[in-house]
Amino acid sequence: MLRRGSELVVVLIVTLWNQSFQKSIHNTAGPFRVIPRYVTHCPPALQPAQPLDFYVRQTRDRHDPDLWYYSGNFTTLFTWTNDHDVDINVASWSSRGGWKENAYIFRVKHYCSAFKTYVPQAWRKIMLAIHGDANADCPWPPGVYHVRNMSTDFRIGALPAFYYGKWRATLRLMENNYQDTLGCFVAYADTVPRGGL
Repeated sequence: MLRRGSELVVVLIVTLWNQSFQKSIHNTAGPFRVIPRYVTHCPPALQPAQPLDFYVRQTRDRHDPDLWYYSGNFTTLFTWTNDHDVDINVASWSSRGGWKENAYIFRVKHYCSAFKTYVPQAWRKIMLAIHGDANADCPWPPGVYHVRNMSTDFRIGALPAFYYGKWRATLRLMENNYQDTLGCFVAYADTVPRGGL
């Protein structure tokens, strides 16, 4: 049987432990925002015979250090259609250091319609930046495309909560049921708690 003072100590310990446990959960996942870091070419082993040629420049907003603007160009030798698929392999930065490969693997069929469905705000921003028309759609004929000052301030409504951390996503545009790679690039980003909720 516990004394009255001991009961108070037990209740206090349980309450503090419960609060710290809940806080630790909230420190690892929850509502988030994406802070893009940079985009680069895939390693040669993942590149197609005729790699997608692109150049990307990023600029940080003067007032919001988490907001980036991207400009650049890319050249494609094929027509981008909704028949193409996307293979996305996401690696996470381990708390022990180094990349943990295959943290998430996504295979998205009909990337144009899937992109418009799951991240419509981002799709409209990209279409506006590339084509000058937020309602532009696939297909895109072969050619040189330019992106000017596309901001990264958008929400991913299909995924309201996610783990916080550093991420590396390898994206490959595929055809023939994921047999042939048409284009490949690697994007690095962080996910951090969304403020103001």
